[in-house]
Amino acid sequence: MRTAISGLEVRSAASLGEALAILRDDERTPIAGATDLYVALNFGTLKPRQFLDIWAVSELRDISMNGTTLVIGALATYTSLIRSTLVGAHVPMLVAASRQVGRP
Repeated sequence: MRTAISGLEVRSAASLGEALAILRDDERTPIAGATDLYVALNFGTLKPRQFLDIWAVSELRDISMNGTTLVIGALATYTSLIRSTLVGAHVPMLVAASRQVGRP
């Protein structure tokens, strides 16, 4: 049976280098988790059909300091924000807000 998701083409990347190489060579929309993708499918508003799944790119989960700047990776989860001593020390409001979203 053909469904709305059947027409999607998804590639996956395991590292930041691999993701960048795929994006350089192939026009794709990066996704991680894909919740918004499924919502757009249900509402019929999904435009792109080719995607790059970056969920496994661990480099994008890092939380670190770069000099005096707190750097939070694009794939950092609410749980990692809550548990991070760096976030707690520098942006405690973000920890509090993260506790209000979703489930553990």
